[in-house]
Amino acid sequence: MSDEARGSRLPPLAVPIEVPITEVQRRQAEALSWRSHASFWLVAASFALGATFLALAAYMGVRTLWFQGGRSYPAIEAHFKHGSIGAELASGMPYRMLKVFPKVFPEHFAPEGDWSHFGLVMEAAQDEQGRRVYDIYEAGRVVPASGDQRVSKGLPIGFATGWRAGIEVAWFNCAVCHTGVVEVPGALRPRIVPGMPANTVELERLFLALFDMAVDKRFTLEAIEAQYPPEERLNMLERLLWSWVVVPNTRATLIARRSELLPLLDPRRASLARISSPDQCRPRLDPIPGCDQAIAIKERPPALPVRPTDTTRWGPGRVDTFNPYKLINFGIEADCLSPAERTGVSDFPSIYLQGPRGRQGMHLHWDGNNASLKERNLSAALGAGVNEATVDHDSLARLERWLDGLAPPPSPYAADLDPTRVAEGRRIYMRDCASCHGYQGSGGYVFEGARLGQIEPLAYVDTDRGRLDSYTLEMEKYQKDRLFCATPEHRFRQFKKTDGYANQPLDGLWLRAPYLHNGAVPTLKDLLEVPAERPVAFRRGRRHVRLDPERGGFDAPACIPSVTAAEGRPGNSSRGHLYGTDLSPAEKDALLGYLLTF
Repeated sequence: MSDEARGSRLPPLAVPIEVPITEVQRRQAEALSWRSHASFWLVAASFALGATFLALAAYMGVRTLWFQGGRSYPAIEAHFKHGSIGAELASGMPYRMLKVFPKVFPEHFAPEGDWSHFGLVMEAAQDEQGRRVYDIYEAGRVVPASGDQRVSKGLPIGFATGWRAGIEVAWFNCAVCHTGVVEVPGALRPRIVPGMPANTVELERLFLALFDMAVDKRFTLEAIEAQYPPEERLNMLERLLWSWVVVPNTRATLIARRSELLPLLDPRRASLARISSPDQCRPRLDPIPGCDQAIAIKERPPALPVRPTDTTRWGPGRVDTFNPYKLINFGIEADCLSPAERTGVSDFPSIYLQGPRGRQGMHLHWDGNNASLKERNLSAALGAGVNEATVDHDSLARLERWLDGLAPPPSPYAADLDPTRVAEGRRIYMRDCASCHGYQGSGGYVFEGARLGQIEPLAYVDTDRGRLDSYTLEMEKYQKDRLFCATPEHRFRQFKKTDGYANQPLDGLWLRAPYLHNGAVPTLKDLLEVPAERPVAFRRGRRHVRLDPERGGFDAPACIPSVTAAEGRPGNSSRGHLYGTDLSPAEKDALLGYLLTF
């Protein structure tokens, strides 16, 4: 048989036969298809989230590394007003918040609508017609207050800005307590005077307002961002950071500070939780590297002090220097403070001509508890909010060099006073006052006097003891034993508990009203009267900065205290300093004439 014939009988090529898919197989195929599809998107989403996290981490890393530290300024006057000492890096709040708080919480800033509501000085302020509000005394002359926004960034004098972990923050520097305002007779505008006491600033009122804002439901990123124009709002990555970290942490920090300070500042509004055992008032003695504990810290007495139902308000131009310091820096509970030490309200001091004070070893602070300018300045910086890691020692040294020779503006009264009256007043002053306070010479203030800058025992001067008692032996030991242990060159060594108040030089006296360490006497004329004849209560603050050329001080209208006579509140007594009160009316008038030249 031929091959052709055999091939014709072969079966055709096999065609695959398709097996029918059962219902179970069909569902399995669908499931496999869905899982494959879901796995793809799950992997894609994981990559996207990972990329977002890495981008955010890289963004924060760059910001943290490149944006860290406080701002400084070449001009020393600008640096004093807005340069960093390190407080904003330790205690500062985000600048974006501070800038719009007056709009987010308008009831706390009414009716002014800005930080001037708390007596803070807004150098760039303008009136309704757009005219400049202030002049400023700067570099020995009066010049228009510029309020350069590149320096102030729209914040009051005494606020410095910087970068902390990539976030722009702002908080106090020295100027917040040492810059005041005065209306000079015949001048067109009030004058800002760096170096004088901050006679208008109300820090206690500011703190209480911030504490109220912290517990307000409007303390949110959405409320803050709503006050910014669209082009200034945060980008997506910044919003994540602010939502997750910045706003919650800032609010939590304020609430924690509120818990610490409210029992001291406003005990009626503080938490009902109280110290229940004397052991809770014993100091924390956790070991600190570098601290040898050479001075044993005295334990507090076992008896618990009773939390008062009210307290003495600081008011304008005053501050409790050391009690908040104890609570914040050493973790002492407010309820553990003894009744005697709870009231340390005192006027902000002037800071003129620090060089002669330092070179002559004068006792500094109202109670003379330190004779070192460097230590005094560092302690004040801690009170302003720095900590050991953030304090800018170079900035403090720079300010110390400037303050060495910073003279107060000359008295505006001197040219119009009767020379005969002034000469007679000088004779009385040199006889009765110069040994304790120095004197005003033809070429400026003369820092000479047997007891100038020395401590006058309280039993002798007999003024209010609240400020003296607020600085305790325990406080002295805490400062020496618990601070700057890692940097021995900055440790405190000269603080010392005293038994009275230091005799102060009187340079720039015309700017330092009201008088005595607690600001309890409004004018020099009142100071020459016996305590029973001195005003019990009077008004002060930013609406009362006009000079009183007849009495020597600021306008201080009498007022009726709302609850209890001011004299009856701890820390407010105007007793003591009886020097000159026994002079005749004519002698008092002559002495006042000479004092007006200071």
